[in-house]
Amino acid sequence: MDDTNFNGVVWEAIQDSELVIYVTGDGQLYRQELEIVQRIRESQIQWDKDSETIGHRQLALYVNREDVKQFTMDSKTIQQEANLIRNQVSQWIPSHKVVFGASAPLARGIRQPPRIEALESLINSHINNRK
Repeated sequence: MDDTNFNGVVWEAIQDSELVIYVTGDGQLYRQELEIVQRIRESQIQWDKDSETIGHRQLALYVNREDVKQFTMDSKTIQQEANLIRNQVSQWIPSHKVVFGASAPLARGIRQPPRIEALESLINSHINNRK
């Protein structure tokens, strides 16, 4: 496994994907994450040009761990952070493709059902718009 070029494997999968969802769980994106998002989007645009399928490939952002924020921030601060995140990626990802949720929320130490409705809606919308 140590000899595997995971970067190449992942990059090939991204190139073949109509919808790439970048997942983060720590709130605002770090500079390195923003560079990855930028690289993915710019590559998607180039791949679409090369294949003459302009707008075919799409990029979205899923911000996980919203359950943690609900215990550590008030609703105004959560909304402010959401707006900051949308602004961070606005060059590459439209705001309606930035969604928030909790894939494995905890309440009183007990795992709860996922709260991924916004992510499901984003994916379903993408699928339905292709038809």
